[in-house]
Order: sequence, then C-alpha cells, then structure tokens
Amino acid sequence: ADGVHLPEALLRRRPGLARTRPRPGWVVTASAHGPAALMLAERAGVDAVLLSPVMATPSHPAAAPIGPLRFTLLCRRVRTAVFALGGIDISNLRRLKGSGCGGVAGIGLFTAP
Repeated sequence: ADGVHLPEALLRRRPGLARTRPRPGWVVTASAHGPAALMLAERAGVDAVLLSPVMATPSHPAAAPIGPLRFTLLCRRVRTAVFALGGIDISNLRRLKGSGCGGVAGIGLFTAP
C-alpha cells in the first residue's frame, strides 16, 4: 500500500492518527461529509479529503447533497486537496469545473455505460 484512508468517524475520535505515518511517504486521506469534518481533516494534517456527497447519489439516497456551489465554497476554505465524491457522473462533472477541487473520486463515474 502507498497510503491509508481514514473514515470521518475515526478521525473525529483520533485526530492525531492522521499524523502517524506507518511508512515515510505514505499518503493519508480522510472522508468528510460537511464543513466541520473538512476543517477537522485539514487540522489533522491529511494530504487530501474526499468530500461527499457532492450530488444526489443512489448509494446514499437519504444523504443531503452538498451541491456544486457549496462544494466550491468549501474547497476554497481549505489548503488541503479536496476530491469530490458522490453522485458524480459525466452529465454533471462539468458543474465542478472551476471549483478548485483536486479531482473527483467515484464508482458510477467510471463504471457507467
């Protein structure tokens, strides 16, 4: 492995865990589902954050999407690289252009026909 991904709940319980690098050079990412978790991840020193759900997603139908405008505002509040996750597909990917995000992550985006 070249790194580790920390779930938001684990980062809340043990924020210092992000600074622990089992091997030099490992990449540490964390998940975040809102502004408070995004700020926590940045303070914890992660290399990147996967912020979700940006759009409505069938995998989490009850989760309120952040939306592209709010996502852009959140990306600009931190220095840490933020990756968009959740409900992103070819039809809405362009709505993230200019957001300042480090990239996108997903499953449906890469597996849809």
